[in-house]
Amino acid sequence: MQNFEKLVRSWKNILEEEEEEEEEEEEEEKEEKSTIISDEYNYDNENDNDEDNDDDDDDDEEHEDEDEDEDEDEDEDEDEDEDEDENENEDENIDDISGSSSTGYFGILVFRREIERRAQGKAIAFYCLDFVLVFSFIFHLLVFVRLEDVIDNRYQRLGTHRVSLEFSVSRLIWKLSNTYLSSCQELRCRKASLVTSSFVFSNIVRLLWRWR
Repeated sequence: MQNFEKLVRSWKNILEEEEEEEEEEEEEEKEEKSTIISDEYNYDNENDNDEDNDDDDDDDEEHEDEDEDEDEDEDEDEDEDEDEDENENEDENIDDISGSSSTGYFGILVFRREIERRAQGKAIAFYCLDFVLVFSFIFHLLVFVRLEDVIDNRYQRLGTHRVSLEFSVSRLIWKLSNTYLSSCQELRCRKASLVTSSFVFSNIVRLLWRWR
């Protein structure tokens, strides 16, 4: 009997130890699960905070872009005000000139007003381009043709081929036309570009006529 009791006690002890070990293991598993859950929760919170920060940064960038757009609009308004002031000063100067002059100045004033109405504030540019156009045609017809004849005679005396002369003359005309065209493009003048095209075309026709 005593042996049996000892055996039973030993078994009880063993069972109690196993139960204690199982309880300890369960507690450890619970702790691990709780730590994992807390880590995941912290990670999610960090991601949410990062996303919120990114959204705040995007909002700040949008506000900065809006501020830049407002600054650009203000600069454009200032430029328009300056252009209006310049146009008013030009009108005052021309009014002074026309008031103290006779019919010639009055004709210039009417011409300038009409061009200003069509060109929307670029009357001086149109007037200067018309002057350059007239001067170019006068120079081309009265002076440049004569110079061509003089150079042509000199080349013939030197025995140079006629085509080289025409090529050099056409190059010079092309350079002059390109210079005039670039100045017209800077002033954004469609009329001047059209006039330049006709000027180049007339020179090409004249050269072809001389080559026939």
